[in-house]
This record gives sequence, C-alpha cells and structure tokens, in this order.
Amino acid sequence: MSFAKSIDRVFGENWPEFDSTNKPWTRWWWFGSAVDRDNIKGLLTIYSDCGIGGVEITPIYGLVGNEEKELSYLSHDWVELLKFTIDEAHRIGLQVDMPTGTGWPFGGPQVAEDDALDKLVITRFNVASPDQISLDDIKGKLLEMTAYGVDGVVMRLDPADLVTGIVQSSIRTERNWEVYAASLVWGGRDVKRAAPGGEGKCINPFSRVSLNRYLYRFDEALRGVEKGSLRCHFHDSFEYLADFSEGFFTEFQIRRGYDLAEHLDVLGSDLLDVDRTIRVKTDYRQTIADLLLENFTQAWTDWAHKQGSMSRNQAHGSPGNLLDLYATQDIPETEIFGGVGNPIVNKFASSAAHLAGRSLCSSETCTWLGEHFNVTLAQCKDAIDGLFLSGINHVFYHGTPYSPLTDRWPGRLFYASTTFAPQDPLWRDLPILNAYIARVQSSLQAGVPDNDVLLYWPLSDLWMHRAEIYMLEINGNWLEGQPFNTISQTLWDSGYQFDFVSDRQLMAFAKDGTPKDYKAVVIPPCKFMPVETMEALNQIAESGVPVLYVDEFPSDVPGFANIEFRRQKLVELVGPIMRSTAATSSGDLLETIDECGARPERVTGTEGIHTIRRRFDGGCDRFVANRGLSSYDGWYPLPGKSTSVLLLDPMSGDVGKAECRSNKGVFEVRLQLEAGRSLIIRTLEVGFLDSAAPWRYVDAKLEIFAPILTWFVDFTDGGPYFPESCSVEQLISWTELRVPGADEFCGTVRYTASFDLPSTDTDRWLLDLGKVADSARVWLNGSPVAELIAGPFQVVVDHLRKQGNLIEVEVTNVAANRIRAMDLRGETWRVFREINFVNIQYQPFDASGWPIRKAGLLGPVTLTRVQSS
Repeated sequence: MSFAKSIDRVFGENWPEFDSTNKPWTRWWWFGSAVDRDNIKGLLTIYSDCGIGGVEITPIYGLVGNEEKELSYLSHDWVELLKFTIDEAHRIGLQVDMPTGTGWPFGGPQVAEDDALDKLVITRFNVASPDQISLDDIKGKLLEMTAYGVDGVVMRLDPADLVTGIVQSSIRTERNWEVYAASLVWGGRDVKRAAPGGEGKCINPFSRVSLNRYLYRFDEALRGVEKGSLRCHFHDSFEYLADFSEGFFTEFQIRRGYDLAEHLDVLGSDLLDVDRTIRVKTDYRQTIADLLLENFTQAWTDWAHKQGSMSRNQAHGSPGNLLDLYATQDIPETEIFGGVGNPIVNKFASSAAHLAGRSLCSSETCTWLGEHFNVTLAQCKDAIDGLFLSGINHVFYHGTPYSPLTDRWPGRLFYASTTFAPQDPLWRDLPILNAYIARVQSSLQAGVPDNDVLLYWPLSDLWMHRAEIYMLEINGNWLEGQPFNTISQTLWDSGYQFDFVSDRQLMAFAKDGTPKDYKAVVIPPCKFMPVETMEALNQIAESGVPVLYVDEFPSDVPGFANIEFRRQKLVELVGPIMRSTAATSSGDLLETIDECGARPERVTGTEGIHTIRRRFDGGCDRFVANRGLSSYDGWYPLPGKSTSVLLLDPMSGDVGKAECRSNKGVFEVRLQLEAGRSLIIRTLEVGFLDSAAPWRYVDAKLEIFAPILTWFVDFTDGGPYFPESCSVEQLISWTELRVPGADEFCGTVRYTASFDLPSTDTDRWLLDLGKVADSARVWLNGSPVAELIAGPFQVVVDHLRKQGNLIEVEVTNVAANRIRAMDLRGETWRVFREINFVNIQYQPFDASGWPIRKAGLLGPVTLTRVQSS
C-alpha cells in the first residue's frame, strides 16, 4: 500500500508546489571523504524521494579499516566528486551547500604557525632587581611591555630593549615596579573532527591576513567548480579559543582613541580599580567584536560572493555582537543543542535576518535532542515548531551520515544524535515530517515579517556589568539576570511579535530610514548606553516612532576614553526626554505598547499556544502551534482588517474556510487546536473564499466505543530478523509478546482488525489510537486516512460501515531495543576513528544497560461518535 499524498503534490489552490528551499535540508557527513559516484547518486535520490531539499557536505574523520578508500580534502579527485555531487543534486532538484573547511572551526594544513597565534598571555614581574626579567619567562611572540610604579608612574617599555639590558637599567628598584608583558601564543585549537587533508591549526578569526591566507587554498582548489553551483559556503558556530591578534594594539588605538598597552595591568590582574578595569575591558570587547565582524564575518561573506555563492553562518559562541554578525550573512543560522532550544536566543538570528531584509533564516536542528536511537519524530516536530515560532524558516537536520546501504546495520553514525538516515527505522515516516516542514516553510518564507516591537539589546550594558571576558554561547547563560531577558520573556509570553535591534542597526535606521513598520522601540532598563545610540533613538522618536524607556533612562556611557565629555553629551541628549516624559514602568509596559498600536496574539484558556505572523499583499499568515498540555477550543482574536479566513493544516494538508464572527468589535476565528498540533491561519483583507469548502469542526463528542476484540500482528519491515506473526486480545508493547526476537525488533509492524459499529445514525467518528510507540499510518477499508507522527494519535473519519470495517495500523518504533541487544551480545559496530562513540553525556556509549523500550500500538483504540459543523 502507498499513500497518495506526497511532498510535491499541491493540496488545493492554497498549497504551493514546494521548491528545494521550502523542504528541510540536512548536513551530510562524509566520513573520511570515502565516497563514490554510485553511492552519491543512489543516496541523493533516496534523500530527494524522502522530501529532503538539499545537502550540506561536511567531511569529517574516517572509519577504522576504511583508510584506502579515503580521499584527501580538496585534492583533484575530491573536487571531481564534489562537482559530480553538485551536478547530480541539481539534476534531481536538490541544492548543495559546503562549509569552507572540514569539521570545525576553520583551519587546516595551510594555516602556518604565525596565522594560528590567537591567544593573549599577560606575564607579570614584580621587579626587585634588574635581572628578574628574562625572555625565557615570556611565552609566545612578545608584543608590548609596560611598567607600573607604586606612585602611579606608568612607563612604556620597548621589548627590543629587553635583550640589551636597557629595560633593567631604566627601572629603579626603589620604585618597586610591576612589569607586565603581553605576548601572543597559539591557543591550542586544532580543527575538530577534521577529515583527511583538513587537519591542522585553526585560523585567527580576528586577523584578515590569517583568513586571506587560509582562503587561498580554496581559490586554487575550486577553480574548476562552476561559480554559483554551490548555493552557500557555511561556517559553524564560533568554537575558536582566540581572544587576540597581532596588530590588535594598533587597531585598538585607532578605534578606541587611547593606548591599550598602558593598561596591561587591567588585562593581567584583578587587584585594580574596578571601574577602570571594566571600562577598559569593555573597550577591549568592543574592539574584538569589530575585528570579528570586519576581518572575518564580512570578509568571508565577500569572498563567498566572489565564488558566486551565498554565506551561511552561525554567529553564536563568539565574543561579538550577535545581531551585527548575523546581519552580515545571506542566511543567518542559529541552532538547538541538547533540547528544544531557547526561543530568545534563536530570535537573535531571525531578528538580524528580518532587519537586514534576508528572506531565509536557518537552524542546525535537533542536535543532541535525545540519546542515540531514542529520538522520536514527535520530539523533532516539537523542537522544530519552537524554531518556527522563533522566526526560523529554513531547517537543517543535524544530520545524515553518508552510509552506503550495503553497510552493516546501523551503518555510519555521527557521534551527536539525532540521525536522519535511511538505515534508521523512522526514515520510513520521515516524509511525513518533511512534508509538514515544507508546508510551514512555504508560508514562513513568503511575504515579510509582521512584527510590531523592536527591543534594544544593550550589549554595552552587559559588558559593563561583567568583569570576565566571555563568549555568547547558544545555551543563553549570558542572558541570566538581564532585564533584557525578562522583557523578552514577557513579550514572548504575552503574544507580541518582536525583533531585537543592536546599536549599529539603530544608527543605520536613523541614518537611512527609521523603522516605520514597527509600532514602538523598547529600551530595557540599562545604565550604560553609547552616545551614538542615544542620538539615533532621538532621531527615531522625532520621526514619529515611539521610543519607550522601561523603568529608567540611561545615565552613563560605556568604555574608558573621554568619559567626562561623553557623559556630558549623554546628559544633554537624555535631559529633554526626561523632562518631557517619564520612563514606562515594567508593570505598564504592555499597556503602553498596546497604546502604540501593537497587536498581540493572545489566546486565553490555555498555556503554550504561540504565534508568528508573516504579511503579504492583501493578507497575513499566522503559524499557530499548541505546545502546551491542554487542547484549545475557542475564539481566536485576529487584530487587523479581515474579510475571510482560511485554516490550513500543515500536517494533513487539509484546507478549509474558517468560521468567523465579530465580538464587541473584535474579529475572531473559531480555532480548535489539540495539544501538540499546529495550524496556519490565513486572513484576507479583500475578497471572499466562496469556492473554499468549510473547515470541519468537531462540535460535540458523544458515546465512546472500543469495538475491536482481536488484533493480528505482523512484523513487516525491519530487523535484525522477523518474529512470527501472532494475534492478541489486548494491545500491549510488541516487546512483551511471547514471540522470540520481538524484544529487539526495530522497524514496522502491521496491526489488522475487523469491527462493527453499534446502531447509530452518525457518519463521523473520532478514531483514537491511544498510545503509540512511535509513529503510525492508518488505513480504513483499504483507504489511507492518517499519517501520525505525534500525539494526539487521532483522526476524524467518515462513512464507516455498520459491519465489516477493516482497520490497518502500521507502527514504526525507534531503534533503541535493537542497539541494546547488539551491545548485550558484544557485537562490534563502533568503527569510527576519532570519537568512537559517545552518549549524550559525552561518555563511552553502551546501551546494554538500557531497559527495553515499549514499542507498537499500545492503545486503547477507541471510536467516539462526534457531531460536527
């Protein structure tokens, strides 16, 4: 049997014919680059048939015993296979991205020692006698030296004089000098998970020279690759250990206006005046952010454009301004790691995309969503819904190992779950999730964002309250305790559509055109603000866009140089505002935003329902997901002007005209949304949908029946072998059947039964499968009626017979029980050369101690008579 609905079918006039960008993509791990044309061609076809829209080729470490088949990265043979992959992908409608390197971060054999120097070392000498300063005590490449006397005297020293003894003779010991030496060393980071031919030191991401020398190898190797045939070059999250670069002191002097070398004591000691320490370190951080933006992120994007490709970059993990870094990219990319993700962190990428006018914002998706062989499609859908609600509209699975189908099960595996591969049993139902993603993304990639509020991210204020130098990682720990985070959560929980904005972006708005599409700019409580930002905010307010200061006005400037002058300037800018209006209190913020014309998407009666809007000519799409525990059945208010509303179910593909009403002047749509479900609400400002069929609501649930007495159970697809068929009077996990081998089987099992209906005059029934482990497809009387990958495992069905109904349910489970059995027998399947193989705690993987996981149709299966409109 096969289902008629496929990923490329147009479901009525309101679902488009999906292109490759609408569909989910996947990171394609090439183990040791041991790939060949036949498998490339065959696997790409399988991926395409499953509903994948494109692949990102990422070469990594190889397999034990497979060395003879490996190819050296960027060798002639490797590039020829890259060209073949691109041509074959394009032939079947897929596209290809590629990181500018193997593993991560950028680095390789072409990175010379000088280009890898990236870590600042401060060496302190308490000088009691001249001979205490020695070159042997200084690590790396000496850059600057400064001496500090007890009476406040600061003396710059020429490192070259250290050799001649001039330094010692110039320091009078009775002053009790402290001498600080700044040197540059290699931070110790090699390319992680490198493929053969890609091993080596990482580049210095703050050095344009280091980047240019690194990219020269790609210029040479990719000359024969047609420009533009690679859609994107990709850079993974910032995992360098770098915090400095040669030439930094000069850059600092130019950008910040004073000599950092005179403040080496700030960088090398905690026993200092706190205000000076934090101010100098804030300037240091701002300079690092500038260099990362200009010398790496923008420069690498410019290089990608010269190749005819776009750039895709994960800015998180870096010490820079995430909003500015993301905004330089053609496709900003966030990720979720170890769970369903933090929507506030994910919104940094989507906000940058929105403000920069980018049509796509991507995410590395489902990394370590759960333990290997245990992640379900339901977990994936929930995590992906969270990304959609955060503004992400271009999903990348993480990922799919290149694994020939002839390889022994489980095939090649990346060490970090989640695996999306043909060898995995859930691949059979992955097209259901892929179709769902394509439908949602076809909506979220259309039109433009429809957000009302700009929330300022006061990064300088964050820097000025933290003495340590730290990275802005994907876990969002740096948000803890920040008023910005509190307001973000309040806006999120209250249903407001909002974006974040940086200092640089505000200045650009003020210069090139104010943010007229936003109803208000919100400034969270912050003490420190650059003068230039305050000037931009005043210009925006003068243009007519309300600027709301929450609880307080900025009262100080960040950084060290010209403090008093800049403070006075800030006072002059803030003073008139303080005299003309009061700061908005946190408690009144939402009411004030409402008065500015913002349109929150609020649903009363249940928690966990969130919405994101996209606007198009003549209407608006809302993606609405219920990620709570309770179902919702009520009237959903629709701010704005509408004449008619469509409901579109991205899981089933169903489309129908919604029931609407006007309630005390508020336009409302009737919405039924079970926990775990999502819909697209399409509002049209003009015209009527006379040709659209009405959406079918369930008005009442009446009697419940459990009419099935006997189920026939057949093991149809999977392994390691097929247990015998059997029948059961009561549904239980198939692992509990008294059938040899059932406790380790992973794959698909068909449940078949016949049933009669009680005497009734209804023709609509709610079929509820109860508990399912882990996904299901359902046929009634030979016709497919449902593809279900997440709860509730229910579907409304029509036209059942009074007698002799046939139900068939095919259930597919995850592979946990099979891998458990293999580890219990001590079978060898871990054949990976570098990291071989870890669990979610990054400890050696061993499934032998796992409990047997329930599998199959667990029920109870019931039919409920329903009334509907």
